[in-house]
Amino acid sequence: MKEDWQRWNDYGIGLLLQGDLKAAQAAFEKITEVDPQNPDGWLNIGRAALQEGDLPRARTVLDKALALNPSLARTNFFYGSLLKSAGDYDQPRRIFGSSLRSIRMIASRSTILGACCFYRGNMLRR
Repeated sequence: MKEDWQRWNDYGIGLLLQGDLKAAQAAFEKITEVDPQNPDGWLNIGRAALQEGDLPRARTVLDKALALNPSLARTNFFYGSLLKSAGDYDQPRRIFGSSLRSIRMIASRSTILGACCFYRGNMLRR
């Protein structure tokens, strides 16, 4: 049922926090089955894939989440983190420097933004 997406999401987040990334992705995939237009399912599959180090899969599902809701701060945060992990330091600076207003992510965003600026500066000096 479409209303069950939140239960699957909470279950998946718990598994993600415990480090059971495969089971978390399976729970998040249930969200995409019951409501493919819900960006949270795609976003959280991307989070698990990113944590697992599967950058191509993370990019694919985060692209789907962004297509559904381009202004969702959480998706932009993890997409910027993905790009940084892939060695792209310019695009995350633009993403994090834009109007992401989620208070909970400010510290993490600032840390990643600082790292992108640092790495980008080091690359320019080479």
